Amino acid sequence: MPTLTQSPIRDQLAEVNRALTSAKEQQKATQREITRLAVEAKRLAEVVENGGRWELAVTEHAMLRYAQRILGFDTSEVLRAVEEKVEPVAAVLGTGKFPIAPGFVAVVQGRTVVTIEPAN
Repeated sequence: MPTLTQSPIRDQLAEVNRALTSAKEQQKATQREITRLAVEAKRLAEVVENGGRWELAVTEHAMLRYAQRILGFDTSEVLRAVEEKVEPVAAVLGTGKFPIAPGFVAVVQGRTVVTIEPAN
C-alpha cells in the first residue's frame, strides 16, 4: 500500500515525464529547423559563389516526363524490355542483381526493379 509520501512523488514523476516528452518534441522541431536553415544557407552560399546565379536542379522524373511528352519517347517499350529480361529470373530468385545487358544489371527489391546499374 502506497504511503502518503509516494503519491506526491508519483505526481511529480508524471509531471517530469510530461515535461521531458515535451522537451524532446521541441528538440526534434528545433533540429528540423536547424537542418532547414543549414540547407538554405548552403543554397545561398552557392548562389553567392556563382555570382548571384543559382543552379537549377532537374529531377530524373522531370527528365523522364520531358522525354515522354516533349520528345515523344515511348516508355512502354522500355517497360516491356525490362520486364521480359528481369521477370523470369526475379520470379525464381526474388530480390537481387540480375544481368540485363552486357555490362549491366537490374537491381530488384521485392517485386520492383529499382535501378539499372553497371555490373561490377
